[in-house]
Amino acid sequence: MKNNTSVSKQTEYAEYKLEKGILHLCYTDGLNLTLEIARQTVQDRVEFLQGKSYPMLVDDRGLITIEREAGVFYSTEEAGSCILAVAIVTRSKFTLFFARFYLIMHPAPAGIPVKLFSNEDVLFSTGPFPRK
Repeated sequence: MKNNTSVSKQTEYAEYKLEKGILHLCYTDGLNLTLEIARQTVQDRVEFLQGKSYPMLVDDRGLITIEREAGVFYSTEEAGSCILAVAIVTRSKFTLFFARFYLIMHPAPAGIPVKLFSNEDVLFSTGPFPRK
């Protein structure tokens, strides 16, 4: 997939959009993220990306809960497949605080940098994916 194209895929649990060389993952509103769903989202992502690696922007503002097992799974090498870097946009500074604590306890797979943001505008002005 070329950097100037935009392709997308909608599943039961998330929307995946590859645009300008960045994978955008937006969870379905009202989702309770279980281990089973986490495994499915990784499988869907790898299939969508056809095994190629990209930086990923995750919008988790639609999530209601994340089961502990799902969070632990996301820190595995398997879950890090096809990912170069991750930026996560959370719904509030409160959620941001807990996400930072969680990443200390369950860091991302080796070599994958992760940054957290509570505001998408800040992400694009200072984060790992500046707008051009």
